[in-house]
Amino acid sequence: MKHPAGTVIFDLDGVIYLGNVGVKGANEALTAIEQRGYRVLFCTNNSSRTPSATARKIRRATSYPARVDQVFTSAMAAARLLSADLPPSLVLGGHGIVEALGGAGVKVVTDWRQARAAVVGFAPHLSYGLLRDVCQAVWAGARLVATNTDPSFPTDEGIWPAAGAIVAAVEYATGRKALPAGKPHQPMFALLREHVSEGRVIMVGDRAETDLQMAANAGWYSVLALSGVSNRPPASPSPDAVVETVAELPTLLDRL
Repeated sequence: MKHPAGTVIFDLDGVIYLGNVGVKGANEALTAIEQRGYRVLFCTNNSSRTPSATARKIRRATSYPARVDQVFTSAMAAARLLSADLPPSLVLGGHGIVEALGGAGVKVVTDWRQARAAVVGFAPHLSYGLLRDVCQAVWAGARLVATNTDPSFPTDEGIWPAAGAIVAAVEYATGRKALPAGKPHQPMFALLREHVSEGRVIMVGDRAETDLQMAANAGWYSVLALSGVSNRPPASPSPDAVVETVAELPTLLDRL
């Protein structure tokens, strides 16, 4: 199916939902945007869920009928980053990373001695033992890959620490800098570039250093939603437009 109007890429946490609660008007906005001829994609730096689980969460939270082929995660970007040489990898994170690596042909190992890469993402079941093993793998020469480095993410219960806080612990302990895969970095951009339609590409997000920066790097139109971590537009990178929530987006697109 062709989408002559272009593509709108949505961040999820803080834009489409907060925790398990959908942002008011999200379903209606997403439907209206598709009716205007745009392809709708979702791009999240949360690596803990698989694309199918992420699509289910969108459906539960908003009632919008999200499909798995619309969803792109930082775990998928990390798998793409490692797909060239397929190093056996130790994972500190959720099942989303394990599935993405396996789908790319990367063997996931549980013994740090076998690891040639250590992939760190959002880890809801973080333990000292896992943190220790990842550090040992890195000390032994494993490549350190971060699905993303977001310090926090918004929920319906307030701001929670995200993958970047865990990555920082590994970096601090080992003295090594992680190679990041998610927004705004090249592996995620390369992943999305293969799926956008001809025409305008619009990135809608709530975080300057990820969503707006990726749009700036890619030459895409950027929209800041004030429903997440940001309550005012940043000076740099400056968004092309600002909305309170995605409910305002169809009207904005009509003016472009």
